[in-house]
Amino acid sequence: MYELIPYILGIIFILLGAFMAIMPQKSVKKEFQDSEEQIKKARRNGIIIAILGVVLIIIGFMQPK
Repeated sequence: MYELIPYILGIIFILLGAFMAIMPQKSVKKEFQDSEEQIKKARRNGIIIAILGVVLIIIGFMQPK
């Protein structure tokens, strides 16, 4: 059961990152939804989180069992 944790967390990170990259207006605070700088930052952070989720899944496959 514990060997599934990296895969589950990786999938959660990918989904969260995709949400932040696709809909950054909904992932920032209400008072910052009009700020173009905050929207760009949320989109960039979403892409980074999605990439790290993929890396986490790859590391999970590479671990010796």
